[in-house]
Amino acid sequence: MNMKNIIKPILPFSILLMAVNLSCEELLDDMNTGDVREKIEGQWQCDETSEYYKSTATKFTVYISPHPDDSTKVLIDNFYQLGFDVSAVATVSNRNLYINSQTIGDGFEVIGSGTISSNYNQIDWNYSVNDGSGQIDDVVAVYTKL
Repeated sequence: MNMKNIIKPILPFSILLMAVNLSCEELLDDMNTGDVREKIEGQWQCDETSEYYKSTATKFTVYISPHPDDSTKVLIDNFYQLGFDVSAVATVSNRNLYINSQTIGDGFEVIGSGTISSNYNQIDWNYSVNDGSGQIDDVVAVYTKL
């Protein structure tokens, strides 16, 4: 049997197999939580509209950084415009962020979730804030990467 006849059908199959393998690796890398945390790290502009406490839309900056002790979480400094010394903790799962119920700042209880855009330049949020008075402020916010 001629060696050329054996290589001809194998070569396209080998190229296809390499392409599929590379595509799968990129997909797995993109799903890696650590990669998402790195992609969203940095300064963001928050365009926030709340139900009660902020009668008009408020714009301010926040900073998102990887949590130093937990590879599945990020810290959001200046969350709800409470100051850069106040951080909310969010769990990262693929392109979703979850703020489990927590108390931040001077007694603000927060809970909510956000979705990161496919280009990692926008996060759409829905969260609730209780300042301790019992009045729940439902908030819609859009973070835009600066």
